[in-house]
Amino acid sequence: IDTAKYVVAQILQHGRVRRSSIGIAAQNVPIPRRLAYEYKLPMPTGVMATTIAPGGAAATAGMEEGDVIVGFATQPVGGIDDLHRLLTTERAGKPQNVSLLRGTALKHLMIVPQEREEDEVVS
Repeated sequence: IDTAKYVVAQILQHGRVRRSSIGIAAQNVPIPRRLAYEYKLPMPTGVMATTIAPGGAAATAGMEEGDVIVGFATQPVGGIDDLHRLLTTERAGKPQNVSLLRGTALKHLMIVPQEREEDEVVS
């Protein structure tokens, strides 16, 4: 319901849904229990970057294909819907903390989301 409220408000205000982008294509993936326990992750799933757009925010921040996003802007990320909800237009151009798993290591990067063009299909 929160997503629906956001979408309606954006359409009423701007005539379209405006979001920011970090320049990745991604999929939801389970997080191994051992890692979720070790790092006290609040969700058993995350968002794995399957493609990193050259020159995009993720590439500039140092993200790599296979990285699994588990947090964005101090909020837990358990799936693509969570990430989309957090990639608001208000965050475009402002550095955001991203927590991710690279292999078995928990890493933190600063990423600057870009305002998404209307025809873009990546997150």
